[in-house]
Amino acid sequence: MSWVTSPKKCGFVALLGQPNAGKSTLLNAFLDTSLAAVSPKPQTTRFPIRGISVVQESQIVVVDTPGLLAKPQSRLEKSMIQAAQDAPFEADVVLVVVDVTKSKKQLARALAHIKGSRPRLWVALNKIDKIKKEELLTWAAAYDPEADRIFMISAAKKDGTKDLHHALADAMPEGAWLFEDDMLTTLPERLWAAEITREVLLRMLGQELPHKLYVETEQFTKASRGFVRIHQVIHVAEKNHKKMILGRAGQMIKEISTRARETMCERLGRKVHLFLYVRHTPLWEEKADFYRLVGLPFS
Repeated sequence: MSWVTSPKKCGFVALLGQPNAGKSTLLNAFLDTSLAAVSPKPQTTRFPIRGISVVQESQIVVVDTPGLLAKPQSRLEKSMIQAAQDAPFEADVVLVVVDVTKSKKQLARALAHIKGSRPRLWVALNKIDKIKKEELLTWAAAYDPEADRIFMISAAKKDGTKDLHHALADAMPEGAWLFEDDMLTTLPERLWAAEITREVLLRMLGQELPHKLYVETEQFTKASRGFVRIHQVIHVAEKNHKKMILGRAGQMIKEISTRARETMCERLGRKVHLFLYVRHTPLWEEKADFYRLVGLPFS
């Protein structure tokens, strides 16, 4: 008896959408882990994050992109938009994630950012648990002329995400896998650790402050005794922001460190020694080193 094995498949999926549409939450649902930072604040995702999932014979590289701002103002915002616009060029499927609690113009805005020839366009109507079923029909009808396929999901509750994930796996072209089957992301460990701390900052600090800072991992060392030593600098644009992060008698920075360290320990499966420092770095958004660090275009 001869056994016929299914051919391998491998491809790229680019997640596009407005800020807070749920792209990062959907990526985390596909991977069944928290890879991309998630928070209620806009611009949580600053640079493309590639998550790697395996469904049967298919390896899917899912690219989470920064939210598509209508009117980017700063150098950073313009660079983020450029990164999002570049993602569809390598994609086999562009998946536009739409927040159904907001405007129906979201798909048109996303399409305006796709330059050149367009790959297959799928739409994920997200947050379906927040509106009535009758309203969903009007959303599907509005997007039907443009979209090749439409899915209805709640990424936060993982409702419909499995069907979408398997559909993407079926849509991938035949080809050898690009990564080992246990590889979760192409994100370097230093950047991954920095994103964990930044997510804690996003959740603990005020609305404006998180967008005026970035986290840099200066040291990531795996010691022979089984623990990991991590030194990070939180760069802030304003002097008064440093005091806010430190808190009274250093209580805020201690709580930030504790939460970030606990998450790192859980995901690494080993003890972590985390050291946080806060540094006043004026105009860090204008410095090429930051863009090089996260892989964003600098111009």
